[in-house]
Amino acid sequence: MVDCDVSNDEMTLIDVLKSACKQASVAGHRALVVVSGTCQWANQQQCSLVSYLSAQQEKCSSPYPLLWLSDPEQAPSAIKPRQIKQWLGREVQVVVMDSFIGLHPDSFGATTGLIPAGGALIWVIPELSRWPVFDDPEYQQFIPQGLNPHRLFLKRLKDCLQGFSGHWLFTEKGVVKQPATYADKNSKEDLSTFCSQTYANAEQRSVVEEVVGLVEKRNAQPLVLTADRGRGKSAALGIAVAKLLGRNPTHNKPSLSILATAPRKQALAKLWQHASEVLSGCQPLKPEGSKQEAVGQSLAGPSGQLCFLSPQDILQQQPVVDLLLIDEAAMIPVPILTKLVMAYPKCVLASTVHGYEGTGRGFAVRFQRFLRQHFPYFQQMTLEAPVRWRSGDPLEAFSYQALLLGANPADVTPTADLRPEQLTLTWLDAKDLIDNERQLSQLFALLVLAHYQTKPSDLRQLLDDPSGRLLVAEWQGQVVGTLWAVEEPPLPEPLREPVWLGLRRLKGQLLPQTLTYHGGDKQAGAFAYLRVMRIAVHPDWQRLGIGQQLVARLRQYAQQAQYDYIGTSFGLTADVLSFWLRCGLLPVRWGLSADAASGVFSAVMLQPLNDKAESRGTVWQQEHLLALRYWLTANHMVFHSLDCEVIVQWVSACSAQDLFRQISLRDWELISGFAKGQRGLLLTLPAIANALAYWLADKQSHQLLEPRYREALIRLAWLQETERQVVCKLKFNGQKNLCAALRQVMQNLIPHT
Repeated sequence: MVDCDVSNDEMTLIDVLKSACKQASVAGHRALVVVSGTCQWANQQQCSLVSYLSAQQEKCSSPYPLLWLSDPEQAPSAIKPRQIKQWLGREVQVVVMDSFIGLHPDSFGATTGLIPAGGALIWVIPELSRWPVFDDPEYQQFIPQGLNPHRLFLKRLKDCLQGFSGHWLFTEKGVVKQPATYADKNSKEDLSTFCSQTYANAEQRSVVEEVVGLVEKRNAQPLVLTADRGRGKSAALGIAVAKLLGRNPTHNKPSLSILATAPRKQALAKLWQHASEVLSGCQPLKPEGSKQEAVGQSLAGPSGQLCFLSPQDILQQQPVVDLLLIDEAAMIPVPILTKLVMAYPKCVLASTVHGYEGTGRGFAVRFQRFLRQHFPYFQQMTLEAPVRWRSGDPLEAFSYQALLLGANPADVTPTADLRPEQLTLTWLDAKDLIDNERQLSQLFALLVLAHYQTKPSDLRQLLDDPSGRLLVAEWQGQVVGTLWAVEEPPLPEPLREPVWLGLRRLKGQLLPQTLTYHGGDKQAGAFAYLRVMRIAVHPDWQRLGIGQQLVARLRQYAQQAQYDYIGTSFGLTADVLSFWLRCGLLPVRWGLSADAASGVFSAVMLQPLNDKAESRGTVWQQEHLLALRYWLTANHMVFHSLDCEVIVQWVSACSAQDLFRQISLRDWELISGFAKGQRGLLLTLPAIANALAYWLADKQSHQLLEPRYREALIRLAWLQETERQVVCKLKFNGQKNLCAALRQVMQNLIPHT
C-alpha cells in the first residue's frame, strides 16, 4: 500500500487505511483504525472500504484474506463476530469489525491475534460521545430478561480510547487523531527477514533445542512453555516435531512416536502447519494466508510420526509414545493435566499467558505447585519477544488495557499471625469498580487466576449485569479475595411449564432452570436463588479460610434478603467439591456429559436458607442419588474417566439414614452369603450396588472401607468394570486376591442386628 499526499480533513477511509498500514509496516506493528459516527454513515464507510479491498485482493492476488465481521444478512460476504473461532490459526491483513451489531469482547480479543505486522483492524463503532448509551445488541446475550444493563463496559472502553495515543480516529469530520510517525526505521531487524530463517529468534531456537533434547533424556521431567500470543510458541513446537521426525532413520533405533493434544483439535493448526512445512522443505514462517493447515490424525516423517488424540482419549487408550505435546494446557483442567503428566512425564506443556478463550496464568499458579511436588527438576521456559510483530505494538497494548488481559493481583503477602476476621469484607457496586481501575484490575486478576476459562466477556458481564452481587476481601486496601454472585429469582409462573418441557430457556436463572428441566421438578422454579459464579482468593492468601468466610458473608446477606437458597454450578473435581462441602452446600445434580473443552462434568450444589427450601432440597438430593446410581451404571462408558474420589465425596454428603432404608433384607442376605464364601462376586454385585451408597454415606462404614476398596466396589458395582480391569487398575494380585479381600471387607460392613 502507498501513502497518499492529502490533508487530514480530505482523507477518505481508504486513504487512512493506506497511511496506517504503511506506518505500521515501517514500525513492524499493527494499526488500529477507529471509525466512529452515526450508523448510516459508518455503514456506508465500511461497505465502500470492503468493496475496494475485495477488488484489490482479486487484482493483486494478495496472499492475505480480508475478514469482515458484521451481520451476514445485511452483508453476505461477512461473518458473525462469534464465528471468529473458525479463523483461529490464520493470518488476515485487514479486519473490518462492525460493533453496531454488538460488541463481543472475546471476538475482539481473538481478532487482534489474527493480524500480522503491517496489517490493520478497522473498528467501526458509534459516535464516541454516545457510545456508552448505545443500545448494544450484545446485551441480549447476557442481561436477564426485564433488567436494564449498567452500560459501564462501553463507558470504560470509550475512556480507554480517549486516553490512548496509538490509534487512528476517523469520523464524519475526517481524521481527528493519528499516532506519531515511527521515526527509527533501522533500530531492529526487519520482520520480513524472518521468512528466510528456520527460527524467528534465539529464544525460539532454544525452545526447539530443549524439546528435541527431551526425547533423548532417560529420566526426563516435564517442560513448561509459556508465552503471550504472537511469540511463536506453537511454531516452535512444530519446528521441533519436524526436526525429530525429519532425522535419517537408523537400524538400531525404533520409529519415533510423538503425540500432540489440545482442548480443541484445531488449536494445533499452527503446530501442524510448521511441522508439515519444515518436513516438506518449505520455509516455516511464511505467511499462512487464506490456507489453513488442517490438523490430521497423523503426520509422518522419515524417522517416525506425529499423531493427535484428545486428552480424554489419551487417558482411556494409554498409548506408548516417546514425547507428549500439550498445547494450550491452561484450557485443560488441572485434574486431567495431572493424570496426563503422571502417565507421560516426558512431555511439553505449552500455554498462552494472556488468552481470549481462557488464561495461562491460573495454570501457571495452580499446576506448577503439583509439578514442584512430583517433578522438582521440571524445566520452565518463556518466549518474551514477539515474532509476528515488534515490541510496543499499539493494537496489543490497547487490547491488554481494554480487556484487562495483563491484569496482575495485588503484591501483598499475609503476616504470620494474620486471622481471616482481620480482613475487610465489602459489597461493591459495578460503579465503584469503574471509578477505581486499580481495584478492578486486582479483582479481575484474581478471577483469571481462579478459573481456567475466565474470558474478556466476563469483564463485560461483571460491569454491566445488574443481577450481579460482588463481595471483596481486602487487606490494607489490597484485594486478596472476591466472590461474584448473581440473583436468580423465581421463574415467572406461566413459564415454568414450558421450561419443564424444554420449550423455553431464559437468560440467567441457571439454577431454577436446570432443577426444573434436568431435575424434573416444576416446583424448583418457584424458589429464589443466589448463585455463586466465581470465587477467588489470592494465591499467597489461600488456605487461610478466606473463601469460606466469603461464602458465610454471602449466606448472611441471602438470608436477610429472603432468598431460599445459595448455590453454585461448577466443573466437578475433587478439590472444588471438597471446598463447597466444607462451606455447607449439598449436592443436588450432576451433569450427564463431560464438557467438551474441560472433560469434566458439571455439578449443582445448594444450601437451603429456610424450612420449606430445606424440605424440598432433601427430596431433590434423594431423587438425584437414585438417578445417579442408574446413570453411573447405564452410562458407565461416559463416566469411565471420572475420579472415583469425586463419587465418594459426592455420595458421602447424602443422608445415610435415607439410603439404609433402600436396602432390602434380601440384599443383606446375599451380601452375607458372599462374605462367608457361599456366593460368587458377580452374583452378589446387584445387592452390593444397592448397599454401596449407604456404606459411603455412613461415617462408620466409610471408615471401614479403605480408599482402595471403595474404588474397587464403585468400579465393579456401579461403573460395570470387570474383575480383570479392576485388578489391573488397582494392582491386586489376581482376581482371587480381589474376591478374598472384598469378602473380608464385607464381614465388617454387614449390620449385626
